[in-house]
Amino acid sequence: MPTGVRVRRRRTMRYPVRAAVLFSWTTSGELRRGAGFTHDLSITGAYVVSESGCDVQVGQQVWLEGVLPPLVIHGEGMSFRAQGVVVRKGSQREQPGFAVMADLEFAEKRSVC
Repeated sequence: MPTGVRVRRRRTMRYPVRAAVLFSWTTSGELRRGAGFTHDLSITGAYVVSESGCDVQVGQQVWLEGVLPPLVIHGEGMSFRAQGVVVRKGSQREQPGFAVMADLEFAEKRSVC
């Protein structure tokens, strides 16, 4: 490995889960909102795929709300919330979006039809 190259290791396992997500952030005192899907998530963050997420900047605080898909047909999904910080924006090789570092909080089960 070349000198000066830092290898960043993830602290937790990421799971390829597509979950609908709403997010919001504040820019110049104005509340902005967006919607998208998770590409993957872990207990410490997620990658959110969204065209409207392209306005979110690295270092910015965001609030996420989403619903995990049910594990079985006619089962129940679980909702989650998080408040976190954008740690990077998607590269040209990825779908448009951003990665957020946050502790996900899971809530009561919800019926999903």
